[in-house]
Amino acid sequence: MKILVGELIHEGNSFSVERITLEDFGPVYGDDVFAPDSRVRGGSAEGIINTLREAGVELVPAFFGNASADAALIYSDYEKIRAAFVQALQDAGEVDGICLALHGSMYVDGEDDPEGDLLTVLRKLVGPDIPIIASLDMHATVTQRMLSVVDALVGYHTAPHVDRYETGSKAARLILRILQDGINVKMECIQIPMLLAGEQSETNESPMKELQQAIVAAEEREGIFHGSYFLGFPWADSPHNAVSIVVVGDAKQGEMVVETAKELAKGFWDRRREFRFTTEAYPLDEALRIALSCTEKPVVIADSGDNPTAGATQDLTIALRGMMENNVKNAVFVFVVDAVSQQRCAQAGIGAKLELALGRLEPVPGGSPLTVQATVQYLGTAQGIECAVVDIEGITVIIGDKRRDSSDIRTAVYDPEFLTELGLNPFDFEIIVVKSGYLSPEYQAIAARKMLALTPGDTNEILKDIPYQKVPRPIFPLDEDMEWSI
Repeated sequence: MKILVGELIHEGNSFSVERITLEDFGPVYGDDVFAPDSRVRGGSAEGIINTLREAGVELVPAFFGNASADAALIYSDYEKIRAAFVQALQDAGEVDGICLALHGSMYVDGEDDPEGDLLTVLRKLVGPDIPIIASLDMHATVTQRMLSVVDALVGYHTAPHVDRYETGSKAARLILRILQDGINVKMECIQIPMLLAGEQSETNESPMKELQQAIVAAEEREGIFHGSYFLGFPWADSPHNAVSIVVVGDAKQGEMVVETAKELAKGFWDRRREFRFTTEAYPLDEALRIALSCTEKPVVIADSGDNPTAGATQDLTIALRGMMENNVKNAVFVFVVDAVSQQRCAQAGIGAKLELALGRLEPVPGGSPLTVQATVQYLGTAQGIECAVVDIEGITVIIGDKRRDSSDIRTAVYDPEFLTELGLNPFDFEIIVVKSGYLSPEYQAIAARKMLALTPGDTNEILKDIPYQKVPRPIFPLDEDMEWSI
């Protein structure tokens, strides 16, 4: 048995001023993915690979790349990625199946539905009878073109995403059931006209906690294999934006599959007004005032409008300006990307005092650059990022030369160890302001109190303020009083 496997992970922010290229995916081709130092670790792709290898399947590795959340990809480099999948398939000759780890909310200039395009090309090459299964992120934007060419889509059940490996393994086990046991699957998708940010839908909080419990209960029904809520990605101006409920089951139980999807969709829509920020959320000034009054430390505040984990550029100093204006001390700002300022600090050396024009050079409302007087405290490398640690009016500010190392799919704001690698103890600070949306489990673990600062930027949490042009209307909550039924 021979199965083509591959990975294409990209959550594309169409509002970012930047564009990314093929190299931002840290691409791995063919058998290189099996190397001991391969970057494909812990995610859905590894779950797929290990599960199929354990079953004795001959794997045909195609392209593996993970740009995580980032700006839109230029079209010519998307064509190179698609060509790599096609070439691997052509070189393999006949295959028995295709199992891919995708995100589902990729954004490419000039192509509104890149995953749908890729899957359509692969379907045309293998014909109608070869099963194609894909694992998707919970924040995937499911399109009709994707649905028309795959046999099944399997999604994460957790946000923050701690079941990526398990989801890949589920996808692999499903394709094995199809090929080895001869099971015919039926997939039913119901789409709800709704935009939803991840910061309002963490799965350890209501209502997503109970909605995911309903998914798990549904999967215990006879004939139901997998259920998934795909919540979409609100920071992409896509004509396909929606919340999708996908149920996959035995084709012999087709009626049960359809009814289960309807039941789950109705349950989701009925609770639409219950979605609120799962972390206490305030305008920046109010969040800082509350933090200053807290007796336990550290208080961790997410600078949500410039959130690199949702594709923002991480170069805004709006939150830093607010910290200065509110006379915040004994705090750390993690971290602003400004290669020029980082290099100037490195050249000046530890102890140097210099004036910096810090942050994005393009004007943004209330934004950058911010002219500051900085004292260099430390110079070093953390998680592959060249950093300068400076003091600005009693605030420790980390300035990095880039968002992440090209070999690392995670942005540095996921992990407080980024601080310790720079000689900083997070527990020494009363306030930590980190560029994030919902906080990673690692930051949640150290927070005496956690808050979301509703700041402007490429990942504005106030969806009604986002200048959508392509999003289908009406859509909740932009059109709050709209009606919808199955």
